[in-house]
Amino acid sequence: MKNKILNSIERNINESLLNSAVLTTEGLTVKQKFFNEIVKDDFEEVRLKDLVRNYDIKESSGSFSIVSSDNLGNLDFVEEMEKIPVDNLENLKKVKFKKSKLSGIIEFNETQFSDDNTLADFIIETLGCKLIKSENIEIIRVLNSKLPINIPSVKGEVGSDAFISIVNSNLKQDYIKNGSIISNYSFYKEVDTYDNRAKGILKKVDKKLYYMDKPLYVIADECFKDTTPIAFVGNFKRAVGFIEDKEENIDISINIKAGFLTDDILARIKSFCDVKELLSDSYIKIEVKE
Repeated sequence: MKNKILNSIERNINESLLNSAVLTTEGLTVKQKFFNEIVKDDFEEVRLKDLVRNYDIKESSGSFSIVSSDNLGNLDFVEEMEKIPVDNLENLKKVKFKKSKLSGIIEFNETQFSDDNTLADFIIETLGCKLIKSENIEIIRVLNSKLPINIPSVKGEVGSDAFISIVNSNLKQDYIKNGSIISNYSFYKEVDTYDNRAKGILKKVDKKLYYMDKPLYVIADECFKDTTPIAFVGNFKRAVGFIEDKEENIDISINIKAGFLTDDILARIKSFCDVKELLSDSYIKIEVKE
């Protein structure tokens, strides 16, 4: 999936580059650099404040450069570097970054994927590599003209009304009629309130959880202290569900009624990912420092 994205970006980069924001990092290969491109048809609406760092970078802090063909908005830059002589790409700036927890909502439609392998690759890329990138919506538009993958991210700290509001807003959309929710335990604790139970917003039917009438699958991550709430909202007939048993063992299970992923695809994902480790590491978020 990564190579497919890279190849598609490389094919389209020439026509898109003039109106693009380009992330470059010292030491990145050409392919890694291309993977960091944000391919935009209209640069005017680009917001660069909360870009997610390329997952290949292991440092907990450092710096990267932004080359832009337009005003970068309200970013506070740590240091301005020397301008480079590139047509329409003038403002070269340097900002600092550090690792921090992110939460995110991921929604995608099964029709975007040509086969089960492609869908499994996407799940592996997203979960296994801990990759929640706000710019993926633009990359997928290049790959596929159908309903785009939309991955808005927001910091979901405990008590984050804004994060819960975004989840609820997504669940109310018409195209999420067949949607499901995959979340960590921190998200479940956020919505498991007396008011939600009394109003039927959160309920249990035949030992299955439902939130806003959508199936809710919870990863048991109580062992991770101060874990950020994370929720994946999916409008799909095939999806991966993380289920805990009575002994709090975590496994990937199939919901037959919802037409979830096949055994073969689940086996691929399970062999690639240690499910219990998915939430133990920080996601990477760019933060502009004063």
